[in-house]
Amino acid sequence: MAIIDQKGRLFGKINVLDLAILLVILAVAGLFGYKSLTKTAPAGITKVVEAQFLLNQVSKPTVDFLRPGVQVFDSKSNAYMGKITAAESKPALIINGGREFISEYKLDLTITVEGEGRVTPNGTSMGGIDLKGGRLYELRTAEWAFQPVLVSVPKVE
Repeated sequence: MAIIDQKGRLFGKINVLDLAILLVILAVAGLFGYKSLTKTAPAGITKVVEAQFLLNQVSKPTVDFLRPGVQVFDSKSNAYMGKITAAESKPALIINGGREFISEYKLDLTITVEGEGRVTPNGTSMGGIDLKGGRLYELRTAEWAFQPVLVSVPKVE
């Protein structure tokens, strides 16, 4: 009995072409499985991170509630971001109809939040929330909810 017969079957039972295709499919599936099981997170370190957020044209009560020492959380995941270490306000610049003027009632508030973060080659996160400049965040304190923009991106070292 020949190993491959006249019809191209291995030991008279399995088509050689079908066997080759099956082995290629199993090899590719095995490679994807191996890569997904051995994938590791980027190397990174945990350290204290400082991020600055800007709130444009807010009222005086917002400035009063967002003061140093207040704990800040992500509104969506309830993750702890850190504490406000600095809060600076200045009269808001209003642009209306091509004219600029300083508001008597609205303020621009910059807050600095300091907390434990993860620094990786892919960026920085606080409380598991990626910090990307220019992005609008939904944050809250025990008393107040607000939507600031990240203006000072923590440095990745």
